[in-house]
Amino acid sequence: MQSLQHTFEQVQAVIAQIPPFDLNLLSDLQNNIQKLQQSQFSAQNLHQQVFTKHESLINEQMQLQKQKEKLKTELKMKQKKLKDGIELGKQDGELKVLLKQAVELENAKNKLDSDILNLKDVLTEMGKL
Repeated sequence: MQSLQHTFEQVQAVIAQIPPFDLNLLSDLQNNIQKLQQSQFSAQNLHQQVFTKHESLINEQMQLQKQKEKLKTELKMKQKKLKDGIELGKQDGELKVLLKQAVELENAKNKLDSDILNLKDVLTEMGKL
């Protein structure tokens, strides 16, 4: 019986050494878990937005590439017309119009080239995320 009493006293001594449970810690832990879940949800949303934007930029780049090819073809046609006009000795006014159009097309082509390079840079940066 004394052995049982002694064991009981030892158990009580061990229990007395355990610090009281702090409900504030539990509340803090629950709040932190909730914040982590919200952060994870936000990160998933952001990831989806980035993916969607990336797809959009790829589509835009393809459209710009098609436009560039179309403008290149138009430019070649205009340049050929200009060359043919010079060879046939067309009137000066018509040559000026064709030359102006060729310059405008060349400028448009250069702008598209610049836009495509900028899009590639954006896509490269997005790929690093």
